[in-house]
Amino acid sequence: MLGVIIMDPCTLNVFIAALTNHFYTTLSRDDFISLGIILRELSKTMLNTLVYEDFCRPPDKTSAEEIEDLEIADLD
Repeated sequence: MLGVIIMDPCTLNVFIAALTNHFYTTLSRDDFISLGIILRELSKTMLNTLVYEDFCRPPDKTSAEEIEDLEIADLD
């Protein structure tokens, strides 16, 4: 399971810059470009998931409550 690390914005910026530099110096040009494209698509997909979640579910309902509502409706 993934752990959670809480960083302040400056530390996060330094971490991202260091990680980018590491990839740039260790990967081939084509691999570096491919990784950038993959990470960009992953980022867009993650953001879209959050946006569509807000459209599809009212903010006061959780997934567990929705499932429970559907199960109760099926029993009726």
